[in-house]
Amino acid sequence: LEIDSVLMFRGFFPRGGGEIVVDVPPLSHLKAVTLVERGDVIKVTGRAFVAGKLPSKIADRMKAAAVEVLKEKHPKIPVDVVIVKETAATSVGDGTGIILVAETSSGCLLASSQL
Repeated sequence: LEIDSVLMFRGFFPRGGGEIVVDVPPLSHLKAVTLVERGDVIKVTGRAFVAGKLPSKIADRMKAAAVEVLKEKHPKIPVDVVIVKETAATSVGDGTGIILVAETSSGCLLASSQL
């Protein structure tokens, strides 16, 4: 199954206005997924972002806090979080958030986000 998605605009509470375009090809059926082994976390990647009038230093602080906690609890796992300043062309209003994705040795992707 190959799904394409494009984030057109990021929208933030309370105004909203976010838009995503998703292209899913027609399917006659889906195969079942069996996850027996989660595996060990081998790396963590992510994005800390701000939009609108908010300063980039907010994303800097979110990144620093996330990296500090992850390195404290899992010092051997590589962590790479990029900072993104969304432009007026890619967002509606002011907002901030962070998303982290942990990849495991079995190929699982475990994600968490916070606005």
